[in-house]
Amino acid sequence: MNTDVLNSEQKLRFPYLLCETKADDTILYANNSYLEMIGYSKNDFIGKNHSIVFHPDMPKIYLDEAWKSFKIKGFWTGHIKKVHKDGKQFFWAYVTILTKTSASGEVLFTFINTPPIAEELKKFKEEYGIQ
Repeated sequence: MNTDVLNSEQKLRFPYLLCETKADDTILYANNSYLEMIGYSKNDFIGKNHSIVFHPDMPKIYLDEAWKSFKIKGFWTGHIKKVHKDGKQFFWAYVTILTKTSASGEVLFTFINTPPIAEELKKFKEEYGIQ
């Protein structure tokens, strides 16, 4: 566990959070609920790399496996621990990542974050040894 981030868990208090990125993970869009949960303003968040919201406790192997699966299937679902801009708060989300193609032909990624699924999250935490 990374001790630089305090463990002040927040509950995802919205039915969903949306974020859209380019294929290189550059953030193009986030809805207001997403921005509120992570503590960034629109101007501070758009254009950044989406990985800034991943909590440092997230196992690299899990994230690598998620991207590998995503590239094969074109979608992915699973739990992600996300960190607030202040570095002191975090929340869990059940994330679905989908691809879409823009009108210009560019491949984009859509991240749909919903409240975690309790039993699956418990199993995930046990398997990877994180809180």
